[in-house]
Amino acid sequence: LQDKNGGIYLFKPAPGDFAAPQAAKAYHELAKVLGVDSVPVDIITKDGATGSIQPYLPVKADLSSKDLSTLSNAQLGSLMKEIALDWLTSNEDSKPDNFVELEDGSIIGVDKEQAFKNISPNQQLDAQTKQLKTKLFEMLKGSPEKRKAAEESLDSFFSNLKDISDTDYAKYTEGYIESRGLDKDAEKKLRESILHRKHNIKHDFNNLFSALE
Repeated sequence: LQDKNGGIYLFKPAPGDFAAPQAAKAYHELAKVLGVDSVPVDIITKDGATGSIQPYLPVKADLSSKDLSTLSNAQLGSLMKEIALDWLTSNEDSKPDNFVELEDGSIIGVDKEQAFKNISPNQQLDAQTKQLKTKLFEMLKGSPEKRKAAEESLDSFFSNLKDISDTDYAKYTEGYIESRGLDKDAEKKLRESILHRKHNIKHDFNNLFSALE
């Protein structure tokens, strides 16, 4: 799609799946308050189809073949915060192909429609991030400087998250939860799982870094 000013946008229709665009929008709204670079997402209806819309990105390459040791500390910090947000929202599509380097050198994640879909207190961090985590944390294990930069970026993320009350946090996910069309008990369970992840994410990452010792 193209607007009147020449801006190019990507429209992702989601026929029969109203939760997917709501998930992407909720992810972006949380990213803004948590200091995570994110693709702006909105929801529109075009030609009878409802879906998400976002600006087209000037992508240089994705991270599938990137040597992560060549990332600058700023790039690494962005990547770590987005990985944390992926875990916070249980985005199970955080594979290397869905992290891209833009022409200006910044790192950003794409395709967040799977956020919250399978969130559960019993979900394991290693399974959720295995496609990227293994390569990334092996690199961190061998570089104290990079590990320090990664941990500092996460400190900022966790500080921002701590400043959000549970009541305010719930507002960011309300549209998504309603779009699922769940019964009362399932909706209650989903809300509890979302807050459980919020309360425990720092502990999850502390365990992850402890494994690097």
